[in-house]
Amino acid sequence: GTRLALEGLAAAAAVAALWMGGCMPTGLTLPGLGYCELGGAAAPLWTALLLALAESARLAGPADGAAAGAAFVAMLGLMGAETVLGFFPLAVLPAAMAGALMAFLLWNFYPAKLLPGAVGCLFLAGAVGAVPLSVGRADLALALGLPLWAEGLAAVLQGLWRRWKGRPLFKAGSLHGWLCQKGGPVSVFYVFCALALAGTLAALRSAQL
Repeated sequence: GTRLALEGLAAAAAVAALWMGGCMPTGLTLPGLGYCELGGAAAPLWTALLLALAESARLAGPADGAAAGAAFVAMLGLMGAETVLGFFPLAVLPAAMAGALMAFLLWNFYPAKLLPGAVGCLFLAGAVGAVPLSVGRADLALALGLPLWAEGLAAVLQGLWRRWKGRPLFKAGSLHGWLCQKGGPVSVFYVFCALALAGTLAALRSAQL
């Protein structure tokens, strides 16, 4: 409860900063529907989005290199999307983060000598979620966070299945744990990076429309 409260406060602070800076989007671009105005529901929705991303990244954190690898691909995609949208100065931030993550992966890849930990994973999730919001494109956060959303969705399904059937859906406890049992930590890394690449392609396509 304390952890969720702190994460919620951090997400609310980020959204409040965007609002005070006059760059908080009040709508969402959806494929086939165009721009959907959300009005007053935008701020609580973005807060919930950042909180969900943070929790999903925390769940994915223990897998060697998975969260960092997914964030590395997402930062490259965010850099490309911001360049397409014309935010050239801001594209420097994801480019720098991608470079830092590439260096970190030399130590974080299996067998990992360094792990990002919960705090590191929450920071990566915040970057994937908050930077797209700062340019008014919440849809980019939905696409770029694809591997994190998959981890979070698996956790929700795990909880619902346990309540309904009285037994876990994933015996390993989580999506990355199940993937690790099936193919090992390296396979987890590749699956997360593949999902991140799919999200990156979707984000670039969305930025071009």
